[in-house]
Amino acid sequence: MSRHGKNPAWPKRPSHFVLVLLCCWLCAFARQHSFGSISCISIHRKINDPRTKMGGPKGGGGDRSSKKPKGPVSSYAYFVKICRDQWKREGFEMSFADHSKKCAELWKEMSASQKLPFVELQMKDKTRYQKEMRSYVPPTGTTTAKVAGTVAAKGVKDPNAPKRGLSAFFWFSHDERAKVKGANPGFGVADVAKVLGRMWGGMTDADKSKYQTMAAQDKARYQKEMEEYKRLAESRAAAAAQMEEDDDDDDEEGDDEQDYKDDDEEMY
Repeated sequence: MSRHGKNPAWPKRPSHFVLVLLCCWLCAFARQHSFGSISCISIHRKINDPRTKMGGPKGGGGDRSSKKPKGPVSSYAYFVKICRDQWKREGFEMSFADHSKKCAELWKEMSASQKLPFVELQMKDKTRYQKEMRSYVPPTGTTTAKVAGTVAAKGVKDPNAPKRGLSAFFWFSHDERAKVKGANPGFGVADVAKVLGRMWGGMTDADKSKYQTMAAQDKARYQKEMEEYKRLAESRAAAAAQMEEDDDDDDEEGDDEQDYKDDDEEMY
């Protein structure tokens, strides 16, 4: 019998092996902190389950283009959902505050490579959101300013907003990823990330300084672009508000003219 037949949870692709390791680490950490167990098999299946989806259009049925797509879900939100679902299935009782605290503890202890599966879920959902937004048609009578205001109020990231600055580790990964991949052709994304994480952890502060400088420069770039982005957004919002005010004035003038005509007809 094949190894897949012996264990249905055995990874079918080499890149999934790190997910099993991650799940085992989560199990050990959860038991160590005495707040319930997490099944390696169940979390591995959950991460790779196509139904592990928190985004998508609101509502069901009807014309999808008329329903506002949900914003992309963060990697941490995916992590919290998977942990919550697993603990709920096991019957482990925990208040919302305690659950949030324990998830935060877990997440803080995880390395960049251990978080990667959840980051990949986030990027996949972000692609889904951007694709759905391209075909989204706002309801008739909804101004661009109102749509933008709704997006801002709900905390949905504008696809046209400046990209956030990359961390020092991501700049390092950008330089070294191709080398690691070339030396290990059979490695998947998660395997490469795991190697990069070990390399980064073994570097001295002096070696990291190059990438920390790059991260600082990229952060400054982001802040500068955000200032310009906010300035333009405020200008567009002010212009839209002025247009609406002018439309209201025109409506009032039309009402006044009609009232004058009605009064004139009554006089004669």
